[in-house]
Amino acid sequence: MKLKEAIFKKIEDANLARMENKNLVDCYREKKKDIGNLCTHCHRDTSFGSGLFVNRVPSESETERGYMCPDCLMYECDRCEQLIGCDEDIYLESTHERVHEECATEQELNKIVRG
Repeated sequence: MKLKEAIFKKIEDANLARMENKNLVDCYREKKKDIGNLCTHCHRDTSFGSGLFVNRVPSESETERGYMCPDCLMYECDRCEQLIGCDEDIYLESTHERVHEECATEQELNKIVRG
């Protein structure tokens, strides 16, 4: 439900920006606080030398702009509930699950097209 609300909020903001003849990006930047090298989710330091610099990605929350650390990028496996690193999950279209390679059956792995 939160995703739906966020989408409607962005549409509403875009419509307001158009009515006020403003650039939408500028409207968002005005509202968000730049927190520099801090993670927008856990607020840990992701600067060079912190151990979280290499795999961080630019990120924004409702109120802040910064980076997301690799730990906050992890998914929970839908079968074993352990964390899966970013880009290490397998998405199974038939069941709409994100799983570890070890958690997928041989039959499910054979259906996946590998690039």
